[in-house]
Amino acid sequence: MTTELWKHPRYGHAWNLVKIGSGWYEVDSTWDDTGDNNEAARHKYFNVTTAYLENLGSSSHLRAAPYIGSLMETPIATGTTYTYSYMKNHYPNLFTNIVATGITTNMRTADIKTGETVTAQAYLTPSNVTNKYVKWTSSDPSVADVDGGVITGKSSGRAIITATAGSNPDLLTTIAVTVTTPITGIKLDRSSITMKIGDIFSINASTVPDNADDKSVSWISSNKEVATVNNGKVTATGSGTAVITAVSDANNAIKASCKVTVSLSSGADITVTSGKDTYKYEVLDDGFTVAFKGVSDKKVKTVDIPEVISDANGTKYTVTEIGKSALKGRKKLRKLTVPKTVTTIKKNAFKGCKELSQITIYGDTLEKIESGAFSGISKKATFTIRTSDKAKYKKIVKKIKKAGAKNAKFKRKKK
Repeated sequence: MTTELWKHPRYGHAWNLVKIGSGWYEVDSTWDDTGDNNEAARHKYFNVTTAYLENLGSSSHLRAAPYIGSLMETPIATGTTYTYSYMKNHYPNLFTNIVATGITTNMRTADIKTGETVTAQAYLTPSNVTNKYVKWTSSDPSVADVDGGVITGKSSGRAIITATAGSNPDLLTTIAVTVTTPITGIKLDRSSITMKIGDIFSINASTVPDNADDKSVSWISSNKEVATVNNGKVTATGSGTAVITAVSDANNAIKASCKVTVSLSSGADITVTSGKDTYKYEVLDDGFTVAFKGVSDKKVKTVDIPEVISDANGTKYTVTEIGKSALKGRKKLRKLTVPKTVTTIKKNAFKGCKELSQITIYGDTLEKIESGAFSGISKKATFTIRTSDKAKYKKIVKKIKKAGAKNAKFKRKKK
């Protein structure tokens, strides 16, 4: 037996030319045995002549230029001996058609997640059926799709996967598939917030993926003395820090957190011990800055105002202001340092400090010095002003003189 390959140039379809004995026959094994129970239809393309194929009324099996392959024009299949009926009559054992009588699968139900796959297998009985083809279909491909028994979860829901015997369309079995979309993460719109006592702020939570079946979360505060939370709404109750956490109701291992820092209310007093002395401060309107208000020791000789302080609960505040009359009349005060965080020195802040002679000011952010701030200080006072540029230095000198230190000496140092 000799075979040659034919390929239709337009449709890309290939079939065989077979020589049996002295005759040539056309055989298209891809169009033959299609699963149709009509025996004649199933063998329509088995060992036929070229003229027979060309007279079927379809262009799929016509020989037309440009040809692809070899021996495309000749030989022409004219053999009529070894037809399907001849082969069946002379070789009956080769043509026994055993039809399926039963079909089962390796599962009756399947629970999968969106994007996951599970492979179903179908078993036909008897095991030696002639046509072993099984057709797979889904009642809702948007929920669960199936290809050759491989089931893929597409979206949350339920679908019925059906396996049908190719030799008997009335013979089928089903698999009930449930697809879920579980939550895999939580995102908060804030990772940290700052508040003052009494403030209320809402944190918004979103789930990953956004189409998760269960989007519900529970909210927890690590320190209710600092902040409480109700459905994402945070209420500041006391100074300090707390961690607000959103936890998935479906999976408590999935969570996201936001750090909350709470300051005292504006106008609140803070005292900080520095050596043997106590420094006094007042919280300003923004909640996280303070004004230096003075010291407890009326005979204090040196005052070094810090940049940052902490209250009793550890909340930090930046010192941005020297308050009105903060050290007024401290006659023993000789040395003073004003930090780089201070932007304003209020009226009469150091008035009457007649021994105050060494003043260091870190002045890059200093913008305002009110009247009388340095009136009545030592006539031998020397100001060391640390600035990054000379123009800023000159502006500060002018303001200090205007605030009462007309006879003081001034020198600039780079910060």
